[in-house]
Amino acid sequence: MVDSNCSESKTSIVDEVQAFLNGQKVQMETGENIEYTRSLKQLESFLKIDVKDIRSIGDLSAKASLVGHSLTEVVKVNGEIQKLNVFRPHEEKRGKIEEILRYEMDREEDGFQVLATVLGDEVKVAIKEVRNSDKLPISSVVLPVRGDILGDNENRVKARDWRNNLSQNYNPVESPNDSEVQQGFCRVMQECVGAVLSILPSTAKAP
Repeated sequence: MVDSNCSESKTSIVDEVQAFLNGQKVQMETGENIEYTRSLKQLESFLKIDVKDIRSIGDLSAKASLVGHSLTEVVKVNGEIQKLNVFRPHEEKRGKIEEILRYEMDREEDGFQVLATVLGDEVKVAIKEVRNSDKLPISSVVLPVRGDILGDNENRVKARDWRNNLSQNYNPVESPNDSEVQQGFCRVMQECVGAVLSILPSTAKAP
């Protein structure tokens, strides 16, 4: 004979555990939503910066230090995930293959392609003009995921502009006090950030 009190007690415990787990899930999702919304607002604020105020890499870092991180959050939420096997030639991992994740947003709209990618510690955005079967590059930017432009010791942070039949490169770390380079980099970065925000579905945009 089953003790009805014991059965009710077990059911009550199961319900309590399930309720706790559901609460934890809601809390995690809420935290993720807060971080995502914050990232969107930070990117929108960056678009309002007056490029003329950027005269050195110090100015750029002060205004754009969170852009890489915020872009990464947006691409991870809205992009597709791919698993890649990468061979590590470095001494401490010589001969080992690591599995890493690649997040990618790829959209074509109004004759332009916007490709945003997060891979390893870099986030990259490229804009191309689509003409018939050709895709002509317009601009691109590479940023650190953590957002620390000043900490780029390998000169990977860069922007490129292909317009007017020219190919202009902007490396803010190599020319820290060149205002034209800093402003050019910032302008291309704003264009790329704006392009990413423009291809987000309406439900994925900040309220």
